Amino acid sequence: MAAIPTTLEPVTSGNGFYRDGSFLQHVNIPYMGGYGLVLLNGIARVLDAAQHTGLDVSDPRYALVDTYLLRSLLPFMYRGN
Repeated sequence: MAAIPTTLEPVTSGNGFYRDGSFLQHVNIPYMGGYGLVLLNGIARVLDAAQHTGLDVSDPRYALVDTYLLRSLLPFMYRGN
């Protein structure tokens, strides 16, 4: 749980999420529909499960999951796909 917020923090170079909602992996390859989607799905599942425990899920950086989904994936979805 402790590593999730830092994973969601926007980066300025290399691997990770960028402020514009993009996700790069392997230094400079856009992978939002691959690795990025898998990562967001995994984090969302962990956060959902953690809400029903005593674990602290109040870090405001967790809200970045919604931000990345809305900015990066939703614009490309059509009929749920």
